[in-house]
This record gives sequence, C-alpha cells and structure tokens, in this order.
Amino acid sequence: MRWLFGLLGLIAVTCGAGITPVIPAHAQPARPQTPADRAFEQGRDASVKGQFGLACQYFRESLRLDPTAVGTLINLGDCEENQGHPDVALAYYEQAFGRLSIKDERMTLVHERISSLEKRSARLELRLGSGAPAETKVTLDGRVLEGKELGGTLLLTAGNHLVVVTAVGYRGSRQGVSLGSGEARTLTVWPGDPLEEAVPTFVDTSARASGIESAEKKRGREGRAQVGRILGIGAVSLGVAGLWVGSVAGLFALDREHLRRDNCDANNVCNPTGYDAARSGSTFATVSTIGFLAGAAAVAGGVALILTNRPSPSAPASGASGGVSASGGASASGGASASGGLRTDAALPAPLRPATATPPPLTRPATATAIAPLLAPGSAGLSLSHTF
Repeated sequence: MRWLFGLLGLIAVTCGAGITPVIPAHAQPARPQTPADRAFEQGRDASVKGQFGLACQYFRESLRLDPTAVGTLINLGDCEENQGHPDVALAYYEQAFGRLSIKDERMTLVHERISSLEKRSARLELRLGSGAPAETKVTLDGRVLEGKELGGTLLLTAGNHLVVVTAVGYRGSRQGVSLGSGEARTLTVWPGDPLEEAVPTFVDTSARASGIESAEKKRGREGRAQVGRILGIGAVSLGVAGLWVGSVAGLFALDREHLRRDNCDANNVCNPTGYDAARSGSTFATVSTIGFLAGAAAVAGGVALILTNRPSPSAPASGASGGVSASGGASASGGASASGGLRTDAALPAPLRPATATPPPLTRPATATAIAPLLAPGSAGLSLSHTF
C-alpha cells in the first residue's frame, strides 16, 4: 500500500502548488483549402521558379475568387514589378496599402515597395499633336495605349523605350525615348507626314495619248492571256486526238463494209459473219462521225483561244519619237512643236521607228469530210439466212 500513499501525496503537493495537470487537447481541424487558396499556392510556386508571367495568371485567378485577399494583391504587385510593369505593380501595391490596418506588419513592406518604385521609375506623358486624326494609334514598347493612358502620366522602368504613332493616310512615325531613374518627361507625338499621290516629274504626252496601262494591270492581262493560250493548246490537242480516233474508226468501218459485201448477196441476205460485220461497221461509222465532228470543233475552239490570247507586242522604246527639234526649226516626227522641246546647236537625226512585221495570213484547217454511215442492220431488204 506504500505506493498508493505516495501517489496520493504527490497529487496533494501538486494541487497545493497550484499546478494544473496538462490534458492533451484534440488538434483543431485545418481550414479546408478553397479554389482561391490553390490558385494562390500555384502562383507562389511559379514565382519561386521565376515564371512570373504564369504566376500573375494564377494570382489574378485567386483574386477573382477572393477579392478581399490583401496578400494576393501584394504578390500581384511583386509579380508585375519583376516583369517590368512598374505602373501596374504600383497600382496593386497602393490598393493593398489602402486595405491594410495600422497594426498589420505588412504595411511597412508595402510602403517600402511603393517608395522604391517611385524612386527607381520614370514618368512619361504622351500627347497627340494638334490636328492629329481621332483614330491615331499610339504604341509604347509594343503595347497600344488606350483611354486615359494617352495624355496621362505613365510610370515606366528607367531605360530605352520606343513610341510608334500610326494613322490612316499618314506615313507614321517612330521615336526612341531614353529615361533615367526618377525622370519625368512630356512628349508630343504625331503620325508623320500625310500621304500624297505620286506626281510624275516628267509627263510623256505620247505615252499618255496611247493609254498605256499600269504595270499591275498589264501583268494581270498577260496572265489571263497565258491561261487562254494554254487552254487553246489543250483544246487543239484534244481535237487532234478526236480526228485521229475518227480516222481510225473510219478505216475499221471501211474494213467492215468490205467484209459485209463478201458475206451478203445482192438482196442483203447475209450469213452470221456478214450480219456481225454490218453491225460492227455501223458502230465504227458512228464513232468515226462523232470523232471527226468533235475533233474539228475542238481544233477550231483551240485555235480561236490561241488567236484571241496572243501576247501583246512590246511597246517601242521611249524617246523614239516626240518633242525634240533641231536649232534650224525643223520638228522631229511625232508632232511636238519646236518651242516645246529641247534645243541644240546641231541638227538631230530623225527618230528611228521600229519596223512592224506583217504577220502571215492565217489559214483555217480543212474541214474533215465525214464518212457516210453504212447500211445499218434492220434496214429494208436485210435478212439473215442460214442456207448459203
């Protein structure tokens, strides 16, 4: 029983000393992780790996799911600052600073970040010049300025920046800007000089009178002519093939006709060989007629395509005629007066005219004469007989 008295004494001393025995408490259950928490953790992991673009996407998603999270705003500011967007980072820091209480230890950190950004960054104000079109587009470092950004103060990283200004009907302008830390500058931009139609320095009256088309239209016309010539050559080739088929079929038809005559009497009474020869001869005659007609039509159409899409003759070299007269007052052929041309002390030779070659007369291919169809089976007087 000694151990029992010892235990009772220990309990009495403990109670007398005012020490309460410690009873292990159940651990408090952890707060379930929300989608905003998961997006925040993914953003922190990406930020640690230096993937700030991806981290900003996760932080924005977390802020969308939980707009009251001040820590997400601070991390978004840090993410944008590391990507070289001090104006966006400053906006997040200032928003977070306005939500923090005075006792929050993060207030000092955010205040230091804001002060550091303001000291290290530069400020640039871009203004459109007077009279610039309303649809003028201003791009800063590849980003189009919209709304209040144009005409407002932009917070930028110190260094070199590129401003591009464009507008419809204007040549556009590019301007590099170098800004130092803490520097503030105002820049007036303009979309460049207006575009004007090109005015030729020398107008050739002969070329204008002849109505020479632009090079682009000429290339298009030549392209269509070339396609027409190719189609014409193809049609002629098919026509020649049709004529060849008609000729071969005609020869077979003549052969069948001779065979029929040998196996039929004067009353058109034929044995089986003569009857078969008459039938096949009629078929060959029909194929020959169709081949000749289709071939002739294809050849005629192909020749027409080739003739109507001939390449245009090259224009004569400029300066061959027009407008230059000698000092003696005789005008060169081309019709320009002596007062309008260039005068020299020596008489100029008459302009050379390119000789125009007369194309040989075109001849049409002789029309093929169709072979008369042979006697078809079933005509009057034709009968089959086995008593030959």
